[in-house]
Amino acid sequence: MAGIIAFVMSAVLTALGSGLGDGYIWRVLRSYAVAFPVAFICVVIFRPLIVYLVKKTVHGPTMAGPSSTAAPSPKGAAGRGPTS
Repeated sequence: MAGIIAFVMSAVLTALGSGLGDGYIWRVLRSYAVAFPVAFICVVIFRPLIVYLVKKTVHGPTMAGPSSTAAPSPKGAAGRGPTS
């Protein structure tokens, strides 16, 4: 993920800074050579903080779930066994 973001940012910022003229690809690759290590180090440093914040703010489904409020189906309904 860090590599993709670093490449896209390198390409966009290089295009904005110096245009799409001659040598654009080489300028992007030189920029990417600096951006990728920085992005990777940031991921390693900030990942624990992000995991902590996600655990504090995002809650999973409850154990009861929606099936506990559903009305029971009558015996013999489709796929529920033989009728008596």
